[in-house]
Parts: sequence; C-alpha cells; structure tokens
Amino acid sequence: MEQSTMQATTQSATASINMPELRLGSKGEAVRFLQQLLIRYGYYTGSFDAQFGSRTKQAVEDFQIAYNSSPNPSTVLVIDGVVGKNTWRAISELL
Repeated sequence: MEQSTMQATTQSATASINMPELRLGSKGEAVRFLQQLLIRYGYYTGSFDAQFGSRTKQAVEDFQIAYNSSPNPSTVLVIDGVVGKNTWRAISELL
C-alpha cells in the first residue's frame, strides 16, 4: 500500500472513532491496525500479528502515559492498556 493511501486509510479509520475496544486477549485486524500505528510512532517493536498480548498492552500503556504527559492533551487517558474511544481519539491526533 502506498504511503499516501495508508495515511488516508489511517485518518479515515480513526477520525470517526468507530473502532472496537481492544484489550489483552483481543485478536483480529483491528489489533493489527493498532500495532501498525504503535510501531509507526515508536511505542511497539514487536511484529504486527493481530494478537493483543502483553507486549501490545505495554505499548498501549506507554502511549497513554506519554499522551497524558504531552502539553495540553485533549483528555486525560486512563493508564489501563485498553484501547477504547478516548485512546483511539488520542492516537488519531498523531496522524
């Protein structure tokens, strides 16, 4: 997939925040998408295998901590390793 196509897909997919809640044990393409974003922004170094395991959970927690520490976050994220509406929204702000 070309970079511009991937960006457009990424932006449209997260803009509506119509993404499933993801947590430890989740599986599937939404997890793979999340892992790709976490890799892109330097929070995850594993392979994007569509399995929400302990490494993905730690990467999400690291993102949540970093986001809360950023200047003027739009919301304060709960540091729980769960990717719900607010965490998806925060991730989409990076795009």
